Amino acid sequence: MIELFDLCFAWAEGGVVIDRLSLNIGAGEKVVLLGANGCGKTTLVKLLDGLVFATSGSLLS
Repeated sequence: MIELFDLCFAWAEGGVVIDRLSLNIGAGEKVVLLGANGCGKTTLVKLLDGLVFATSGSLLS
């Protein structure tokens, strides 16, 4: 299970990428990330993988 609560992320160079995202993904659920180029899909996956760290909020997995 993955839980995100008010997750925020901004690159050091500036620009907020994710602003107060809350999301629950239960065990066995399948999720698809869809969106235009530059909307934060890859950044969200990097946060979930622990490659980058949230500016604020919480991430439980």
